[in-house]
Amino acid sequence: MLGRAGRPQFDDNAVAVIITKNEKVRRYEMMVSGKEILESRLHLNLIEHLNAEIGLRTIWDLQSAKKWLRGTFLYVRLQKNPTHYEIEGDVPGSTLDERLEHICARGLELLACSDLAEGEPKIQLTEYGEIMARFRQTEKRFYKAINLSPAIKFPIPVNLDLTPHKISLIIQAVLGGADLPSDEDLARQRTQYNQDLNLVFQHTRRLIRCVVDCAIHKEDSVMVRNALILSRSMCSRVWDDSPLTMKQIESIGPVGVRKLVNAGMRSIDELELAEAQRLETVLGKHPPYGDSLLAKVKEFPKLRVSLRQMKGVEKRSAQTVTVNFKAEIGFMNEKPPAAKLGKGQDVLFCAELTGLNQVVTCYVMCDDVGKFEAIECDSLVVDQEVAATSQLP
Repeated sequence: MLGRAGRPQFDDNAVAVIITKNEKVRRYEMMVSGKEILESRLHLNLIEHLNAEIGLRTIWDLQSAKKWLRGTFLYVRLQKNPTHYEIEGDVPGSTLDERLEHICARGLELLACSDLAEGEPKIQLTEYGEIMARFRQTEKRFYKAINLSPAIKFPIPVNLDLTPHKISLIIQAVLGGADLPSDEDLARQRTQYNQDLNLVFQHTRRLIRCVVDCAIHKEDSVMVRNALILSRSMCSRVWDDSPLTMKQIESIGPVGVRKLVNAGMRSIDELELAEAQRLETVLGKHPPYGDSLLAKVKEFPKLRVSLRQMKGVEKRSAQTVTVNFKAEIGFMNEKPPAAKLGKGQDVLFCAELTGLNQVVTCYVMCDDVGKFEAIECDSLVVDQEVAATSQLP
């Protein structure tokens, strides 16, 4: 907060230093110059604040609630910009005092309906209200601590006020293997965090599949691939491009992954090339742990794909040519882990050309296992007859 808190007889000038991120500099410059109009957000979660104030005995009835609300920034902005605050149940043409009474009465009624407060004429918290006041107040601090973790790939650069922020941090904490806050006060949030985690992962895969289908309909191959990579990361519960993919091997946990990374092994492919004795030394295990671990690594799927252009043309126009392709997919494992692809499988598809030097890239990846995909690129070679009858650039 910038300003003078009295004592003008001692000082008549000062310097305020704001330490912030580059993307927030403009925001603070606007605030200091008075060009940015700030609005209150208290009405969006008023019930939580009323619950806390009743617990502190600041509020005990409707009149004390109105008195408390008059001392907030919300009251100041209601006077200056009343149309900005659309509150459910507002009656058009109401006076400021009537709006205050409606806001407070509605909040107290919601507390009573939720069994968080009771009493007439003096309002008190129920046991549920006391529990809410004790535990829910630290949830934001819990997620702020997670947001500061180096394991969070995409930190939230703004205040954590929205449900999508919470969902994003839950997903990133799991995929990045973030350590949860260990402070005694914040550790109480772990039970609720685990419940929210299960709920989030229960629905995300279905939603991602919806995104994939929409991207296929839009014929957006980049979006399809990125959505499938995210789906695969969610299934394996590790980022697809992270060394944590080695956690998918039984007997290797987060500590084991850190030891392997420090020894220069950052992927399952590099792990497979290591000697059994070196693995035992790095992980601090006794023989025959190394041989057993390498045997498990060999069981992981190793995909292959080859792409071949078929003869002939599906259809052509003055500007485009549609060419047929055959992609042969399968496994390189001695014992293929999927019966359906044991002997390989051919996939026929067509691609529409708009230029002579275009490239088709074919990706094959496992649905539930992270970091396993095969990539094949093929430069499109258009025969002379097709090139002569089409005006491809």
